[in-house]
Amino acid sequence: MNDEIIAREMQMEFEEHDQPTIEIVDDISTDTNSTSLSKLADIPQLVAALEENVDKSGQFFLVIRRGITFQRFLSLWQRECKRSSPTRIFRVKYIGERGIDSGALSKECLTKAISDMGIAMFPNGAPVDSIYNIQNGQFRTCGEIVAISVAQGGPAPHFLHEKVFKILVNPNINVAHLNPEEHLTENDQQLLNAVQEDVSSYQDVITESGYTGIIDENHKDDIVGTMVVNTVCKRLLYLNEFAEGLKLFGLLDAIRANSDVAQPLFVANNDPIDANYLFSLMCPQFSAEGSTKRVHEGQIMDNLQDFLFGLEDEAVTGYAEAIAWAADVSSDQTLCGTLGTNQTENSLADREATNEGDNEKGMSEKFEMANLSPAGVFGWLSGQRHKPLNGIPLTVTVEFDHECMSRNPKHTICYPTVSACSRMITFPVAHMTDSSQFRNVFLLAFCKGGSFDNP
Repeated sequence: MNDEIIAREMQMEFEEHDQPTIEIVDDISTDTNSTSLSKLADIPQLVAALEENVDKSGQFFLVIRRGITFQRFLSLWQRECKRSSPTRIFRVKYIGERGIDSGALSKECLTKAISDMGIAMFPNGAPVDSIYNIQNGQFRTCGEIVAISVAQGGPAPHFLHEKVFKILVNPNINVAHLNPEEHLTENDQQLLNAVQEDVSSYQDVITESGYTGIIDENHKDDIVGTMVVNTVCKRLLYLNEFAEGLKLFGLLDAIRANSDVAQPLFVANNDPIDANYLFSLMCPQFSAEGSTKRVHEGQIMDNLQDFLFGLEDEAVTGYAEAIAWAADVSSDQTLCGTLGTNQTENSLADREATNEGDNEKGMSEKFEMANLSPAGVFGWLSGQRHKPLNGIPLTVTVEFDHECMSRNPKHTICYPTVSACSRMITFPVAHMTDSSQFRNVFLLAFCKGGSFDNP
């Protein structure tokens, strides 16, 4: 059986009911109750309205490899859209990993996708100048991904410039009376200023903008006017395709009817995850007050808080995690616990040795650095690096394992275990009460335990 069949069977085991039969769809239905999407008071209300439009009868299911490029992700997304409707609940399976998605994996996937989208498709807050991305449908696909992310618990697309967002909300622009201050970003205006200062150095740029007149100092106004029209018209074209994808669940109607409410979803994020916020989510399951166990548990929580503060205040150096390897290896039984997701220290070393052999055969391995920030830790614990858009507060359950030495007296080290779907972390008390040891063990677990690759 191939990975996709195995993945779907694993997902069916997790569900309480059988996986529905996938239907071939020729078009994506975007019919929604527009009345429910007008006059929304805040972002949680907007998200709740979109959630009501999610088809909960089935799944939009992607099987992907961790670490793929954003362009490949778009290609796989578009292929799945020909087989199933993206109006369904979004779920993900990472090949080579045993994690079953009940929400955390899809949020993790969307977090990466939205981040990559901002870099690749909307650099500097504006759509990249590429007609090809219209021909291949990628701007429209980006809109679908954003709609699913907002409606199903993923991050908001905080990558649009405020002026670009305004064009998205109100595309009815009179191009004969454009105002650069109103319609162009700072980067656009910097280019115009550079052209005005030295027309002769930008002849290629001027020609590419559609200007066909004489290029000299006497025609600067005509040149700049043409460049402004060209920039805004192309931007309208790209945003129109992006908006087609945003029609999913009625998101486009919602943002155009509630632009002031929706703007913080698309423009800069001024409310990031910080150490205090993340630590406030912790819900430790303490032992009885006054017991020795309770004292040790309190030390671990203090160590955790100090570690989170350190991520904000210091230049912390971490470890690279291998996100692609060719063979499964068995774990060393002298170690207990896991690196967040059932990776032992020795199994990592075994993989490195295995990959060295693979590299000699012409195979390559890809590494990824962990996001060394409180938001990155939050992503490890929950699958998401953003505060809930629906306003519902989250908690992270903290458990304490006092018995690891009793279970295996010969082991020398073990690591915290994480269940992202249930937002729970378990600390091995014997190895993490000392602050220095806590830092080393937690950092290694965090950096090396991002994937769900149980050996």
